[in-house]
Amino acid sequence: MRGKVLFLTSHLGSGYGEFGRFLDENPRIQGYESKGFYDHPDKVLNLKEQHHKNDTAAAIHMTNLIWNQQLTDKNLLDFCHFIYLVREPHFALSSIVREGYNEKTALRYYATRLQRIVQMANLTKGAVFLTWESLARGDGYKDIEEYLELRQPLREKKFKAPEIERAISLQAIEEGHKIYAKYIQQASRADLRSYLF
Repeated sequence: MRGKVLFLTSHLGSGYGEFGRFLDENPRIQGYESKGFYDHPDKVLNLKEQHHKNDTAAAIHMTNLIWNQQLTDKNLLDFCHFIYLVREPHFALSSIVREGYNEKTALRYYATRLQRIVQMANLTKGAVFLTWESLARGDGYKDIEEYLELRQPLREKKFKAPEIERAISLQAIEEGHKIYAKYIQQASRADLRSYLF
């Protein structure tokens, strides 16, 4: 059971799946489907027991956290690695609604999820905090490489937002922007490697 554990911590509609597949291309990073909850260090040990393409001490076992209840043991914040990814509300909320949630539920999830992400970020000094927009600019690669101690650099990729038809009201988007701005401002004060604006 060697290596590190990396939690790609995000929300529905953020593009975390595409970003996770991109990270998984690196020889040291192996992505795993998120399974259950991390409420005890033994759950992390179970993750590290999974087969890894690079079975050395440099192996990084990665999984996603997209629900608040997935990680409840705060001790894990001290010895796991975290990359945070958030996305502006127009795309995120429309994607969430397309998954079958109503507007009110989508907004509530988005608000409580961003709140939890920022709370976690404040407790994980030095972690990497990205927005989808920063990925689209190509920001953050060097910080990820340093944070995870990657020998082979991440390949250059410009992430693009696919065109998406708005699936929510303008009022919901406005409310989403207020939520987003509030938590991005809070995250900007945390001790992180961040690309927020």
